[in-house]
Amino acid sequence: MDDNTSDIEIVEIDRGILVWRNQILGQRHSLIHIVTQDDLSSFASDAAATIEEIKNLLDGDARESFEEQLAGSRRQREKRVPKVDI
Repeated sequence: MDDNTSDIEIVEIDRGILVWRNQILGQRHSLIHIVTQDDLSSFASDAAATIEEIKNLLDGDARESFEEQLAGSRRQREKRVPKVDI
């Protein structure tokens, strides 16, 4: 907002994160990524790279547990969200 007026100024950004207090799912907070269609491919690449970085920091049982959690999350998403071709 401009300090000299009461006009609201809107600026588009490629991506952002909404922190949602989500008591319905039994979680304290959920992070919701909001991404423009033009930035979706870059976002997906960044997310995949972050997952690989986390896996590289883990060893043994911790890494196995992390990979099991990822697989479980993937299965849950596949049940809830229909696959869409972009």
